[in-house]
Amino acid sequence: MSRRSVKNADEGSTSSRSTNTGTIRCKVHKAPCVINTSRTSLNPGRMFFSCPYWKSCHFFRWVDDEPDSDSRFDGLIEENHELKLKLGDMEALEGRVRKAEEKARKRKEEKAAILETWASLPN
Repeated sequence: MSRRSVKNADEGSTSSRSTNTGTIRCKVHKAPCVINTSRTSLNPGRMFFSCPYWKSCHFFRWVDDEPDSDSRFDGLIEENHELKLKLGDMEALEGRVRKAEEKARKRKEEKAAILETWASLPN
């Protein structure tokens, strides 16, 4: 995760910004927010979401104000696990399709050979 310091000129506050999380989106720009860490005296170390275009929309939300943030992350972990299972199923199906295609190709070749032999037989 990349981090950089960001100074808010309007409020004189400083924060540390990390890369895009993609979990919370700005209401104005619909852009995925980044997670920042406050370095103010009132909220030292407190994490918050903000829009990457904060100067034009001022979208901001404290991470710890996020309802059920732990269960949201648990849900993402569960969803990731389910997607991995589905990917495994899809890979298995791809293998079966490849085998069926190979079998069909061989049968087509056999059919062509039989037709060629039949055509070469005397009438």
